[in-house]
Amino acid sequence: MSGNQQVRYMNIASAQDAPPAYNHCPPEDALIMISVEKEIRAISKRHSRHLLIKKYTTGFLIGFLFCVIVFLISGTLWKKFETPNDSPFCYKRVIGYYHGGNNRKITEKQIEKLTHIIFDGVYVNSYNTMEFVSDEQRLTFLDMKNKVRTMKSDVKIMVSIDYWPALITDSKKRSEWIRSITNFILEQQLDGVHLTKGTPNSPLEKENYIFFIRELRYKLEKLEKYSLRKIPYIVSVKALSFSQSQFLIHDFLKYVDFLELEIEDPLKLHEITPPIPPLYSTSSNRSIDWTMNAFSCETGQPSKLNIIIPFRGIHWSQTSKAVITEHDEIYRIVAKHGVSYEVPWKNIERFGLNKTSAKWHSASMTPFISEPKNPELFLFENERSVVEKMKYVKDKNIGGVIIDKLDYDDDWNTLLNAVSSVELCGGEQKSDKDKVMYNF
Repeated sequence: MSGNQQVRYMNIASAQDAPPAYNHCPPEDALIMISVEKEIRAISKRHSRHLLIKKYTTGFLIGFLFCVIVFLISGTLWKKFETPNDSPFCYKRVIGYYHGGNNRKITEKQIEKLTHIIFDGVYVNSYNTMEFVSDEQRLTFLDMKNKVRTMKSDVKIMVSIDYWPALITDSKKRSEWIRSITNFILEQQLDGVHLTKGTPNSPLEKENYIFFIRELRYKLEKLEKYSLRKIPYIVSVKALSFSQSQFLIHDFLKYVDFLELEIEDPLKLHEITPPIPPLYSTSSNRSIDWTMNAFSCETGQPSKLNIIIPFRGIHWSQTSKAVITEHDEIYRIVAKHGVSYEVPWKNIERFGLNKTSAKWHSASMTPFISEPKNPELFLFENERSVVEKMKYVKDKNIGGVIIDKLDYDDDWNTLLNAVSSVELCGGEQKSDKDKVMYNF
């Protein structure tokens, strides 16, 4: 065996080989530590999520409780400060006729005291269609409507039209008139129509009038569906005196929302001076009380009745002695050539009349200006008489009042403020709007 030849034995390790590993376990890794870190992170995330949920839940509960408290407080304050006309349970009406003549614009302060406005500046022309009396009336109407809409008020806007017998006796003309009314309501975005200034006389006219109102109501109901209107249109009429309406009034009430009632006049106007109109009367049935008693008991629906409050007076130039009692100064005989004329409340002092010198007629609740030896007599409404009428409406559960007219009030809204000074809603009238407060 040569010297260069090396001999390697199988079982003898070479010096070039690495020393044997005495630990035969596999190398230790960080698997266990990685698993623990993940678990810690997962627990941390769950904890953070629970804290976030708890935070939002607490915030929601606090916000919810805050909203409930605010709602309860606001509801209490609303009930405390709400006006009669704003109450959702109030069925009372404060209606104002408005003409808008002489550039007299309605104001926001007037609007907020009303539930309805009846604009009387339209008429039926020769083509049986409705239009404004003049361009001035049209602009006045638009001004009023824009103010109501801008205020986001719930005040209902209506127009009054005259009664024309010739238009309801002929079926073709009647249909044309109804179409004209519904078109005008839709074009002008009105809430209803009030039929006044004229009443049927003959039995045939009365029958046709009822038929006309019924047909008008049906057409308006169709218009409601066509225009997707949520609030029904209003139909109201000026009814005849009770002696003429007694057998028709039930037919009226089937199709109308409320009535303007005419006061009986047994004293024959222009022969004996009457109050305009008196709350009570010492002469038969010419009074608001008698009329409301009769209609309430006959219909059983006082909620559809309205008392008229004229914002004006009547001045009689030539009268003679009193006719009821010697000291009853408001009922006098009118001289043969005596004349009378209306005086709006705002113009009383312009006619040389002093409102502060007015006397009070207790029996009729009427103010008047007169001297025993003076042939002139002025009968009118003032703040006191208006308040008495409003109290009567509330006590007798009447549906409301109609003011004739808003234009007649002064710049300070003296009479309208007297109207709104009496809260019509409240008590048992709220829960039973048709409770009759008269003895049958």
